[in-house]
Amino acid sequence: MRGSLDARYWENRRIGYDIGIGLGLTQTNPSARFIGAFHFEEMFAIKENAANIFYANAEISPGFLSASGNSPFFMSLAGGFGLEHAVMGISTLSLYSEWDPISVNLYSPAEGGATNVNSSLFGGILNFGTGFRYYF
Repeated sequence: MRGSLDARYWENRRIGYDIGIGLGLTQTNPSARFIGAFHFEEMFAIKENAANIFYANAEISPGFLSASGNSPFFMSLAGGFGLEHAVMGISTLSLYSEWDPISVNLYSPAEGGATNVNSSLFGGILNFGTGFRYYF
């Protein structure tokens, strides 16, 4: 379970940026690990109309996990697609979905362990996100 607070800005009708911070728990038991992550995403609009924006995205997310006093570092690099839909009647609210089928993940455990690198093409459900955006 993880949530994030992001700020999104469209520089023009084609290029946008999203930055944020995410916090959460990876499990719901007493030995749960805490996650803290930063997020930077660049978006490139592919197609838009009055209510929808279909875009390609590239993102980088550095962060840390914490359990039993350890704080291992991780870095995720991902790319994919997203769709944002404006809610009818509330012009500042939108629904979005993103899928990042291409990802490279680096995990550096605490106590001097070897860094683990894995990559994914057409990744699983963990590379999928959905939620609400409110524009001020």
